[in-house]
Amino acid sequence: MGVVRSAAEVDANDKQTPAVDPANVVQALVYTLLGVFDATRDLFQTLKAKEQRDYESSLRSKGYPASRRVEYVEDENLGRDEDLVMDKAAVTRQFEIGFQKIGALFAVGDTSTSLVRYQEPTQPRSGSPVNTTIIETWRGRPKPERTDTDTTSMTGPTSYGMRTAPHELYCLYAIDLQRHRDQQLSDTITSESKPYCPHCKQDLHLSPGKAWEVVKRGDGYERCFQVSNRFVVKCHRGGADGQYSCVLCSRHADVDTVCGDVKALIKHIWEDHGVGELKHEEDITEVVELAPDRRRDSGLGHATSRGSRRSASLGPNSWGRRSRRGYDRDDGYL
Repeated sequence: MGVVRSAAEVDANDKQTPAVDPANVVQALVYTLLGVFDATRDLFQTLKAKEQRDYESSLRSKGYPASRRVEYVEDENLGRDEDLVMDKAAVTRQFEIGFQKIGALFAVGDTSTSLVRYQEPTQPRSGSPVNTTIIETWRGRPKPERTDTDTTSMTGPTSYGMRTAPHELYCLYAIDLQRHRDQQLSDTITSESKPYCPHCKQDLHLSPGKAWEVVKRGDGYERCFQVSNRFVVKCHRGGADGQYSCVLCSRHADVDTVCGDVKALIKHIWEDHGVGELKHEEDITEVVELAPDRRRDSGLGHATSRGSRRSASLGPNSWGRRSRRGYDRDDGYL
């Protein structure tokens, strides 16, 4: 049996997998897992830095003055690299506990690990078991194949025939828009005087080319976001009730929120969603400069919806999941 080292003896700054006796199966697996944690943290930091650069470049290209500081708000739901450090420390600690109690036999393993054969990689890894070229793969995943079952004037792929679509919350056309970010809105929405969904035929109460403005106050200054018609369309449920489910809640919250009409949806977004969530939504755009004459209590050019109804959440204690602010004009505008 070779010389056995505990995980604490491994230099924390050395991300290369140390030499391990092939007989010490558990130790080899633990060292490999620790290397995966290091590589994942490197990948997380690389993607985070790239996103910050892309965000700043996007603002500058829209005319954001160079003299004004760019504030990047992290999305807490995406996690932090400190979480990976804590997980790595927990794995290391568990290995140390077992090694101290059992000794060298713990590094070897029992009968359940006797079938595992550790083999050194034939090609040297560049720093860790995870290849950082996964960035491009993650950014450019192939889109699902088109599964049209209905002929419409829509541009882009459709999934009307998919049996597994979560159409309890959303119209199938709304699901298409959620899944295919480059899909444009149908002509029935952009060209008709009364826009309607090409699938469920629901009247969407929108004005083509217009957007809603939501103003959030953070760090002592106002941040203005424009909610596009595409976002509203991909939230609609279909059917006679004309309700809307919040896409942001479906992605980030434990419960789903259903709103009675467009105004209730926009009011819900303003009250219950933070700057980080709005910034990461592709169909919500931050406005560089907020002109005083554009602050108003209604949408920019939207048709009046039929009697704004309050939004309702589906699930226990749904309204307690966030600290809701009062409807105060000093904090935001609809």
